[in-house]
Amino acid sequence: MGKTGSLETPPVAFPDRDLLKVDGIEEPVVPIYPAAVYSHWEGDAIGSGFVYRGKLMPQMRGKFIFNDMTTGRIFYVDLAEMLATHGQRNHQAQIHELQIMYKSPTDSASQTPAKRRMFDIVAQTYAQKGGTPGQDHVVPGGAAATTGWRDADHKQPKADPEGVAYGGGRADPRIVKGGDGEVYVLTKSDGMIRKMTAVVTPPPAAK
Repeated sequence: MGKTGSLETPPVAFPDRDLLKVDGIEEPVVPIYPAAVYSHWEGDAIGSGFVYRGKLMPQMRGKFIFNDMTTGRIFYVDLAEMLATHGQRNHQAQIHELQIMYKSPTDSASQTPAKRRMFDIVAQTYAQKGGTPGQDHVVPGGAAATTGWRDADHKQPKADPEGVAYGGGRADPRIVKGGDGEVYVLTKSDGMIRKMTAVVTPPPAAK
């Protein structure tokens, strides 16, 4: 996995030249490019992840599930597509975002799971636990993708791809595999562990 540094959107192709001169090595080196990439428009830092082989979400088997550390966004890439890139330039596998359907333990019994951003889930729990983030933050920590403004006039706060503002701070999730092979989301900012239990809408078929 890799990112495109400070580049945002549209995606910028890798350099045309595939040969790198490395000190101490006589012949130029052909780089192995990342199997999938996303830019700072998508988030700040790639977090942990693994290829899902569990039972609760059969539609996700063979998908590499991972997250962004600050926005809390959760993504997946088809493992077969990643392997098919063979480290070639501009042959990266497509990254998809998982949309979270979530019901809080504090919701009433009549409430049904609703589409939520992981960032908002963490912020809500953090506040319910009495957390006190810094100024212009809803969760602790600093993050370029969630904190501050998108424009010089300070009129547009940092927002997700749909234009919904984050509110500042870091969701700080970790995607881990439990002993049962299922996906657990550990979020440092609110000290919670949540489990993914089902797929509501099947992911698109791999190309």
